[in-house]
Amino acid sequence: MVYELLTHSTGMALGVAGLASMGYGSLSMANNRPEEDESGLVKTGAYGLNRHPQYLGYRLISLGAFALYPSMESLALSIITFGLTERTARIEEKKMMETFGEEYAEYMKNVPRWFPYKKIKSGLKSAIKRVRDSA
Repeated sequence: MVYELLTHSTGMALGVAGLASMGYGSLSMANNRPEEDESGLVKTGAYGLNRHPQYLGYRLISLGAFALYPSMESLALSIITFGLTERTARIEEKKMMETFGEEYAEYMKNVPRWFPYKKIKSGLKSAIKRVRDSA
């Protein structure tokens, strides 16, 4: 009972996070204004957090499916999803380097491919500091 509650909650949370990542990525692309950033490279919104928010969404959804329905098939699906998104991201990044050159190289230095560990860590430190300072 507890195991099922934990796996279902985790699976649903991962699925919702995946959908949110994909949706935020799509909105960030749609809201890009070429006249504001002449290059057309989207570096804000979801793309300011990680370089591939839609692919991250696929990964989270596949992990959520595995948590909801743990089986060899769902594990294989997650492994395939991770492999394909990694391969596709690398191909896409190579094309972006060819298109945007140094601007994309700088973007790659500042924005992680998958998960914004440093931004989350600095945000948590900042929040903890504010709580301590207000106490």
